Amino acid sequence: MPKPRQDGLILLILGIATFLLTGVALETTASNAMIDFKVLYYSTRCLLDHRDPYNPAQIAAVYKAEDPHPTADEVQQEVITHPIYPPTALLLTVPFALLPWGLAHLLWMALIAGSLAIAAYLVWRVSAEHAPIAAGGLIGLLLADCGLLLLLGNAAGVAVTLCIIGAWCIVEEQYALIGVLCLAASLLYKPHDGGLVWLALLLAGGVGRRRALQTLLAAAVASVPALLWTMRVAPGWLGELRHNLVGDPVFTVFNDPGRASLASRNPNMVIDLQAAASVFWPDARTYNLVSAVICGVLLLLWAWFTLRRARTAQALWFALAVAAPLTMLVSYHRPHDAKLLLLTMPACAILCARRGPLAWMAIVVNLLAYLFTGTIMLAVAVNMAANLHPGIDTFGGRLLTVLLARPASVVLLLAAVFFLAACLRQPCAESA
Repeated sequence: MPKPRQDGLILLILGIATFLLTGVALETTASNAMIDFKVLYYSTRCLLDHRDPYNPAQIAAVYKAEDPHPTADEVQQEVITHPIYPPTALLLTVPFALLPWGLAHLLWMALIAGSLAIAAYLVWRVSAEHAPIAAGGLIGLLLADCGLLLLLGNAAGVAVTLCIIGAWCIVEEQYALIGVLCLAASLLYKPHDGGLVWLALLLAGGVGRRRALQTLLAAAVASVPALLWTMRVAPGWLGELRHNLVGDPVFTVFNDPGRASLASRNPNMVIDLQAAASVFWPDARTYNLVSAVICGVLLLLWAWFTLRRARTAQALWFALAVAAPLTMLVSYHRPHDAKLLLLTMPACAILCARRGPLAWMAIVVNLLAYLFTGTIMLAVAVNMAANLHPGIDTFGGRLLTVLLARPASVVLLLAAVFFLAACLRQPCAESA
């Protein structure tokens, strides 16, 4: 192995090791350990017991009866008893829900850790053909701040990593069946995480379109028993799920992208574009419209490039580099979902290999995106905002508030625009 590849691989391994050490340390000491996995686990246990998996009272009864150390924190209890996952996610969680909690959560942690390490290595392997050290350093930096995935056990740790693995298999045309199944499972867990990645493959045509259609078929086949089972046990599940998403007052502050959530001072913040737009336009209809217009323009340009010019693996990696940050901006997401930004690394590495100002810009954009969608830098920004108390009565105060209290939305928009511009600059001969 050439020396640059060795150095890049060492940086990657250091990032994986840091992720594992910090994640395990946090999970064994924090009071809210694996709280997001508890949401999945106990709602699926309800389904197995023929109880309503979206009814808070029935989930609470199962949770208090089965958990050896139920939390006394009211907010955490509200989170655990108000699932927001689709029935398809519950179906995939059945193998874990059949096991006792102790073994189930350890296997879930192992799944998150293993799939993230594999996804990171596969992305590095593609990127190392162009810039092995830069790729190893940037990916290692992103991984080092992924401990929250093991602490909370959020399904994004599975959905996002399976999406990345599936995309790699399909773009690189290796292990096609594994790629289709991984991407299908990702869509079943969190369709809003892998949706644009799937759409990129569909628009690209050729083998990518065929694999995308196969993925859709696999997801549809798995969805049928999940929906039938849930409807039989809980005929009103859809209304209950909607209430859990938007109707419960406990989640209003945490899930609202508007100004109200500024008071939560939580680094695990909402990172969609609405979160930044709401600082300038507090009315929900206005900031929703502004976000829709901006994201709509970016989506149209991205779709045109992907449909007309993403005919090679290299061009498709550029399309995925836009899809990753754009996915975060379009709809409700949090920092753990932003690990999808690993998909920006191959395009960044290709630009690095060409050298010049564009190479440095690619590194800086990726560095900012990886840092400011991670928990550490978001916590620093939130604390600075709390200490500075920037006002929102003037344009300058609103701009400072966005940069300090909502930095993830800003860097995601920057990454989406930068990689879209890089896409449109690609020579036709390279992309056709």
